[in-house]
Amino acid sequence: MTAAVDLLVRGTMVNVFTGNLEERAIAVDDGEIVGFGDRPANAEYEAAYVAPGLINSHMHVESTMLSLPRYAEGVLPHGVTGIVADPHEIGNVLGVAGIHALLAQAERTPLRARFTVPSSVPASDLQDAGATIDAADTAALLDEEHVVGLAEVMDVDGVLAGDEEVHAKIAATRCRGLTVDGHLPRRFGAELQELCRYLDTAHESRVLSEAREKAECGMRIHLREGSSSKNLGELMALIDAVDSRRLMLCTDNFYIDDLVEHAGIDDALRRVIAAGTDPVEAVQLATINVAETYGLDVGAIQPGAPADLVLLDDLETWAVDRVVVDGVVDPLVAVDEPPAFELDHNTVSCPPLSAVDFVHPDLADGERTLRVIDHTGEVTTERIERLAVCDGLPREATEADVLPLAVIERHSEDDSIGTGFVHGFGIDRGAMASTVAHDAHNLVVVGTDYLKQRESPAVYAGRQSRHSTTRTTGYSPVGVSRSSAAWINIPRHVRPCSFFTRLMRSYCSSSGTSMLTWFDTPSTRIRRSMLVPLVYRSSDEAHQRVRSNPPVRRGRGVASTSVGRFSRTLERNKLPASNQLRRPGRRRLGDRRVPRPVRRYARRFDRSADRT
Repeated sequence: MTAAVDLLVRGTMVNVFTGNLEERAIAVDDGEIVGFGDRPANAEYEAAYVAPGLINSHMHVESTMLSLPRYAEGVLPHGVTGIVADPHEIGNVLGVAGIHALLAQAERTPLRARFTVPSSVPASDLQDAGATIDAADTAALLDEEHVVGLAEVMDVDGVLAGDEEVHAKIAATRCRGLTVDGHLPRRFGAELQELCRYLDTAHESRVLSEAREKAECGMRIHLREGSSSKNLGELMALIDAVDSRRLMLCTDNFYIDDLVEHAGIDDALRRVIAAGTDPVEAVQLATINVAETYGLDVGAIQPGAPADLVLLDDLETWAVDRVVVDGVVDPLVAVDEPPAFELDHNTVSCPPLSAVDFVHPDLADGERTLRVIDHTGEVTTERIERLAVCDGLPREATEADVLPLAVIERHSEDDSIGTGFVHGFGIDRGAMASTVAHDAHNLVVVGTDYLKQRESPAVYAGRQSRHSTTRTTGYSPVGVSRSSAAWINIPRHVRPCSFFTRLMRSYCSSSGTSMLTWFDTPSTRIRRSMLVPLVYRSSDEAHQRVRSNPPVRRGRGVASTSVGRFSRTLERNKLPASNQLRRPGRRRLGDRRVPRPVRRYARRFDRSADRT
């Protein structure tokens, strides 16, 4: 008599090898698919459809503001069982040690996480990162167990110029038989053909003709639909234009406010099917195509493969009933609480600052031509503005939406500050700052005038980072202390309880806090009793990057931008003057009414701040 297997799953199987739907009974034993056909089993399940688990072909865990185990809790229920992650952000802050810590977290989650080694740390010689990963470091990291390739090579100019360091990293990857990811927006013709000699994939394609030319040169193309870059709609026609087995689905940067609704890849899959693509072909984009690109042993339902299965009620809408990883049904049930991140959280070190530090140098009063960073689109560009200047500021800065910007080096306290001007923030009062700032994650400050920048609480907290004792189990290691919060002044017409509810619903109770943020009152003076802690839900503008040609560099700082979607959030929370903060069950905190739990947390902060 045949011995019973651990699990038998019956249903219409999505065969990504043949492109067909087949009625099958899938036998699983000891975490492995052992064959097809009915046989005795310890547990049996039936589903309308059975598909391989989806794989996100290119993403950054750090951009979710969650640790890897917490991120897994968000995506596994949606049928995403694997990722190919580029730890570029933590690499730029904490170097090799940060990457090793992220690799270690892969052992603490059922999510099948595979990694590529960051190729560009630092990403540019125009900015100071917290670490350097050279060719020798890269070679060592490529030998780690869960590493499947070299992450997006951002220094394409170095590739074209024959830079020895860049080519040494590529050669180390090639000799191990691993994949080299590319990062080459707006590269065409002879340049593109030369780059295709060294790079295997491309995810930075924004128009159909650009992606098609890369595919015609032999590159595998990621169809990207994330939080900051949404290119799937423009590129979807590529599925019919070329061999779709050369295409994959990815999110790139994906943020926690989107993760509340879906896992990114599953939503992209639904959109592809809704546009008319055969459902099995659509599933191939996020399974076998990714597995073949990176040499993974998953991505298909076949004997000998790990049993990563998704049991579906409906294929076209990707309606998930159950998820199986390594033969375990509903794998999150047995997962223990992940430990705290095992790295120093206090990585922000800023010198004492005064308002004069933010003033753009050599800008005399009068009519002046300003070189301005424009971040209104997906790609940061330059614009030229002719404005009247008074006391170092454009006279009608808020009307023209041209605001002073400063980038403070936060890794080594070397006093470097880059200054310039930026268009596209859309704020007309106050200031905001954040250390979530691709790619070097320095402290970026923007405000309506230099005094407001000086008094932005994030700058204040940056100088107090050595006293911070904040530790949680669920936040991203890029935002590593109280000093790495984003800040904004809440206008008096905003209802704090509404703000609190909107922000706290994102994994605060079930998945840990993503990043501590302190919201100040409209007062221009920082008063400890007026600071209210909330959880920051990251958004696309919060991670916009400025890569090159800053308006002005002073010291080694470089102008880049990072701002949340707070202006639109504030607009959504506006209330009539007669309907402000007048509900029972609230207690006063300073001159505001806030929910009781918020008051308790604020008191806790007051006491810890007083001790420092």
